[in-house]
Amino acid sequence: MADFYDVMHCQIAGNIQGELENVELDLDGQDSDVQTTIKEWGGSTPQPQKTIVRASAFVPYAGFEFDAFKAARARGFYPIKLSLGAKTYSFKGQFRLPKLSTGVGTNSKFTFEIHGEPSEWV
Repeated sequence: MADFYDVMHCQIAGNIQGELENVELDLDGQDSDVQTTIKEWGGSTPQPQKTIVRASAFVPYAGFEFDAFKAARARGFYPIKLSLGAKTYSFKGQFRLPKLSTGVGTNSKFTFEIHGEPSEWV
């Protein structure tokens, strides 16, 4: 019997993004080591955590599906929902590092990051 695999889908403010080529999800905020001259390694100190989504998308002739440049300039928080199979990861995020690239013989590509509150797959 064959196994079936799914890809992660992304919704921004309720609109599914159909032109995404790549989506990465990170939970940032690893604990820091506590090291002293007497005890040496003394344990760890918790650090704040946040979700980071890195995405790249192709730009269709009609333009961006979602204008992350405008969202980054507005500095607002947008509802984000990632779906993988029957599970979803929802959070509110702020757009950062929008970048548009194009070249001879290549498609226009749009990359951006979304930083926001940590969440869990449900």
